[in-house]
Amino acid sequence: MKEITLMTESIAEQCAAEIVEELIVYNKIKMNVKNIWIGKILDHWILQQNRQGSLPESQRVYYNLFQHSKVMDAVRNLNTGNGIESLLAFLSQVDNSPIKKRIANKQEEDRKLSGAALRAEWEKEFNTMTTQQKMDKCSAWLTCGCPKASIPTFIFDHIKTLDDALKERMRGSYKVGQDKVSYWSKGLVGNYSG
Repeated sequence: MKEITLMTESIAEQCAAEIVEELIVYNKIKMNVKNIWIGKILDHWILQQNRQGSLPESQRVYYNLFQHSKVMDAVRNLNTGNGIESLLAFLSQVDNSPIKKRIANKQEEDRKLSGAALRAEWEKEFNTMTTQQKMDKCSAWLTCGCPKASIPTFIFDHIKTLDDALKERMRGSYKVGQDKVSYWSKGLVGNYSG
């Protein structure tokens, strides 16, 4: 038989206060009705609990933290145009199960790319980009300060296809990146030598 833990009065009050405060944060209700809404939520839970008194113990469902987290996630989208009615209806209908996070194929999640496979994935992504995105990506790689050997070859292959003005701009980006590395290197050497 499953063990049923009922919410204590203080936990119920805390949960109700959290719900109402979240409603206030999302501008769903005004601050001056805060205590009224907390009271209504607590009354709703008490009535819900009393209605379950006639059910066998195994069929009773009590408000729990799984439901509370779902309610807290739904508050921002709740329509409070009809007052507290929609909130109480939602509280009655929220299911009792834990939140199940959708996990992609476990093998995909465990698969970590590195080396040549990672570079192949980068190149595949690069080839799907627009012209402007490719320019931005090339500029980002060149200004990062990486050694030339670390920059993927497809970046340089793409730069070779550009006109002279854009090639010159890319040379400027590469110089900026190398100047950054030079600046950082001087700072590191200075910190250790002095």
